[in-house]
Amino acid sequence: RDDLALVAKYDLINEKGQAVLQDRARVITSYDVLNQPFSDLQSHNDALQRGTEQLSQMIQTRIAVFLK
Repeated sequence: RDDLALVAKYDLINEKGQAVLQDRARVITSYDVLNQPFSDLQSHNDALQRGTEQLSQMIQTRIAVFLK
């Protein structure tokens, strides 16, 4: 088993070019390591996809709450 950590830093800029929201999101996702090159690559890629989707949802939620 291995962990994959993803971090995204993002800024929300207003029409004047000023940052109105500066934040970062972090996700840690796990995947199985089977010591088989193709399987390990596929597991890693699946974890990367899951983590990216989680980061996207976190960022969307935070921006929605900010704009509310």
